[in-house]
Amino acid sequence: MLVPLYRLRTLDTEAGKRMTVEDRTILDAISFRRSFIEQELKVDPAKLIAVEAPDDSMEPTFSAGDILLADTSDPKLRGSGVYVLTSGSALLVKRLQMKIDGGVVVSSDNATRYPSEEIGRSDTDELKIAGRVIWRGGRM
Repeated sequence: MLVPLYRLRTLDTEAGKRMTVEDRTILDAISFRRSFIEQELKVDPAKLIAVEAPDDSMEPTFSAGDILLADTSDPKLRGSGVYVLTSGSALLVKRLQMKIDGGVVVSSDNATRYPSEEIGRSDTDELKIAGRVIWRGGRM
């Protein structure tokens, strides 16, 4: 079966911050065995998207160029983990951590280069989750 692949890229903004953007057009597709997706990943194959990691923001968990599969079947925060987020027409890959007070910490694993942000409880509805990352593939 084919999973649509979206490609992301990283830009430096005028303020010196880095942001990841993508035009949300399907650039390619990756082939997987249906049995692997259904039996190993235990997800509906029709609800998967593949995203290519654009940069080093999530190192050491995964590297630029790694392929990430995200489950889009239930696009909401379901506990701490790595998620694909939408911001306008852009896709972002970030780690989300739920806080006791109902807020969320949005972070990159490479925290020295990419500082985390906190979203207060009242603003969590603004967080647009496309899916939860459930698999990665990449070079060794």
